[in-house]
Amino acid sequence: MDMWKKITSDAHRLFKQRQYHSAGHLYLKALERAKFIYYRWSAPKESIDCLVNSHLNIANNLLQLTEYNTAIKYLLQGHRIFQTMLNASDSEQENYQYLTQAKVEIGNSIAEIIQQHPNVKICQSCYFDIFGHSPDYQNIYRIN
Repeated sequence: MDMWKKITSDAHRLFKQRQYHSAGHLYLKALERAKFIYYRWSAPKESIDCLVNSHLNIANNLLQLTEYNTAIKYLLQGHRIFQTMLNASDSEQENYQYLTQAKVEIGNSIAEIIQQHPNVKICQSCYFDIFGHSPDYQNIYRIN
């Protein structure tokens, strides 16, 4: 966990200095560390928080670079990870609640980006998985 915090802190420093490409590299490294932590650490809330924050940090960095579609892709990846973990979890397990919160937080971030950047692309099935209904506007596309 300390390594993840150090990497993330260094990335935040670079982000604040507007060195977005360098920060992005460290945010990706922090995401890999967060995945490692989740699968090997017995504290579910903290390890899930690391995963959520890593996905959000990457997306925020990409938004600064005006790479809106790539930001959405990273958030969708996070959403899929949490959905897969939820599907594999028993609702009685301690981490089920944290996974649900994580999935909602990522979904809210996706919704915010879609609202702020109307030209962003998201597939119809992804939209349905997140929001539970079909979209009604043109920035949605089908995966063939």
